[in-house]
Amino acid sequence: MKNIILKLGVLGITAAALVVGNSANALSIKDNNITLRMGSGHPPFITYVKEMSKFFAPKVVARVAKETKYKIKFKEHYAGTVVKVFDTLEGVQDGRLDIGGWCVCFDDDKAMALNLNYFIPFGEPDGNKTIKQFSRLVEKFPDIAKDLEGRYNQKLIGLSGFNNYGLLTAFNWDKFEDLKGHKILAAGPNLPWVKGGIPVRTTIPTAAQHRI
Repeated sequence: MKNIILKLGVLGITAAALVVGNSANALSIKDNNITLRMGSGHPPFITYVKEMSKFFAPKVVARVAKETKYKIKFKEHYAGTVVKVFDTLEGVQDGRLDIGGWCVCFDDDKAMALNLNYFIPFGEPDGNKTIKQFSRLVEKFPDIAKDLEGRYNQKLIGLSGFNNYGLLTAFNWDKFEDLKGHKILAAGPNLPWVKGGIPVRTTIPTAAQHRI
């Protein structure tokens, strides 16, 4: 059954990542009906989460119905209801979810190779081109994906773009030097970008609560 899911899933979407776990803790199978729990720590309006819900899930449901004797239903859990942005990888690993989507920036240690774009001197501004380039890179160097399988018992089934970065502040500034002494929120691998400011690694809701 897991092979069916993997076969269909890899065709579902084209950096955020989508992983499927090899644990069946959350998977529910009754007769020919399969229920998968899919989720993310981010809310549904974030680009890659929207693609999970509006593109990936319907495509899988349609293909399973057309090509197999099974029927698949997705239970979707977003905005931190089952996993947070920092523990989506662990949530799939321990079986809270069957499929998880997350910004790899929150796991720069566990998914370091997938954070490559943060460490190159320049990048392609077109998100569609970037995803195609990075997908080719993962295909050329399969150890990038195999690392997730070996260490976390999960399979990378898709890559997606993420919303552009911006800098939102509660104070006026004209040049980067004006950020000096201010706490600036960042996810992890982008912390070095906050030159002069005080980089803080946390989530946006937590930052708002503590006025970072």
